[in-house]
Amino acid sequence: MDSIKKYLVSSGYNIIAANAYIRFIEATLGALYKAEKRLNHKSAWNDFIVKDGAFNKLQKYSGLATEIAIPSEVAITTELKPILDSLRKECASDDLLRDLDIFFEVEVPTPSKTKTGIKSNRIDIRAKSFRKEFELEMVYEAKNITTESDVKNKYLSADGILCLLRKSEPYSKMPISGMIAYTVKGSRKKWAEKIINNIDSTFKTKKLSKSLSHKNKQVKSTLLSIFEEDNSIVEKTVIHLIFKFKYA
Repeated sequence: MDSIKKYLVSSGYNIIAANAYIRFIEATLGALYKAEKRLNHKSAWNDFIVKDGAFNKLQKYSGLATEIAIPSEVAITTELKPILDSLRKECASDDLLRDLDIFFEVEVPTPSKTKTGIKSNRIDIRAKSFRKEFELEMVYEAKNITTESDVKNKYLSADGILCLLRKSEPYSKMPISGMIAYTVKGSRKKWAEKIINNIDSTFKTKKLSKSLSHKNKQVKSTLLSIFEEDNSIVEKTVIHLIFKFKYA
């Protein structure tokens, strides 16, 4: 997290505020990885797969002999919400989720000058601290990636990472936001490499893309990208998570 702390301090945060921000990010990342693990548990997954709307339609993908149905992006996000709520209720009094008074929301309408109601853009997952001392918010945009082309056409698209980077009504004005790749094929390492390679070839304003160094093994597998401002995007750090689920 040292590179994030340096970025925050260079962006004008004092050490106390930067440390609080780091603790907040650690808490949200830890909760999200725990939620992914719980949803993948056999009993939770069996409950999920029988629900109407859990999967997209059957489709043929390269490398697989038969058609498969991948979990719906919205369905996965929706299922994570009650798990995140449970993690908040179960945690100890000195846990960061309680200490920083963190709550999670999903499919949150974004404020806009031109859209409202069903036309509103929606944040997939938002973590927010209700501690008065600090303004702490973390927005995560999720995208299904099943084929290599999905990284560029979905994950890095106008409906993907650019929701966080664009100058016109970005999903969050905070200096750090997150992306989550939902996948059913390949290893996390493979997708991490593809994401880094595609960021390198797509964005000229990138300062850094690397694995996030952290003592927590799950958090350590996370990616970090820092983007510089240009005519179309704002300066922002993006943390990338990769969640793996099962297909039907």
